[in-house]
Amino acid sequence: MVKKEDWGPVYCIDGPHKGRIGYYDDDDWDETLEGRNKVVAVVYWGDPIDCDCWSLVPRKYLTSKITMAQIMTRQEELRHLTRQTKSNRKKVLYMIERLYVESLFYDKHIEGNYHSKKTKGLKLFVSYNIEDYTIASYLRIDLLNEGYEVWMDQWEIVVGQSIVHEVNDAMAKCDFMLLLLSKAALKSYWVNKEWQSMFMKEIAKRDVIIMPLLLEECEIPALLKEKKYANFKNGYPRGLDQVLDALQRLTKNSSAKNP
Repeated sequence: MVKKEDWGPVYCIDGPHKGRIGYYDDDDWDETLEGRNKVVAVVYWGDPIDCDCWSLVPRKYLTSKITMAQIMTRQEELRHLTRQTKSNRKKVLYMIERLYVESLFYDKHIEGNYHSKKTKGLKLFVSYNIEDYTIASYLRIDLLNEGYEVWMDQWEIVVGQSIVHEVNDAMAKCDFMLLLLSKAALKSYWVNKEWQSMFMKEIAKRDVIIMPLLLEECEIPALLKEKKYANFKNGYPRGLDQVLDALQRLTKNSSAKNP
């Protein structure tokens, strides 16, 4: 739930506007027996400067935490709605909302790639198959914006560099490996080499390094079956929350062991 007067972009998690992304701009008075309490938010479905379409939404239905996956999903929904509607008025409103959602997409990319502060002090290595690039790239941006340093080959290795050398160097320096598990990933020679190499490092350190992220039902390797995984099968936001919670707890436990 957003806090009172916590203005800015919001995602609707429940109610008739569930799944929409808007801008929390003001509060509406709600009369109760105890007096007046600001419990309903005025949400514009677009940039409030350009948009005259707004709704009253209970603040309990809103969150300021918006993931890349939610942004992309809403973009696709708005493209579909724009194509399907025969009303010119609705078409314009959908386009205004879509422009706002797309601006958030670029803002998150710019913030993550160029302005995010590595406040957590942790280096994360993303191991994935190219077929899972989309979700891996969402994860990268969301984690960058949470203050983590994220290494992902498609973004870090430049033309002319040795892929093997750069991957080995990144794995040697990382604190955790985020292993994206899918049928394609488990058939990948390189993904298997990466997690197996890191597994040996984990045994030597006697500490958690590999964090499995389950994207779909697949045959988890025997050496990883004992590990609890972050479940992305039931939705990206829930899986991301599990990853962030695990990183916070593991870091806290590591600090307690090594004061």
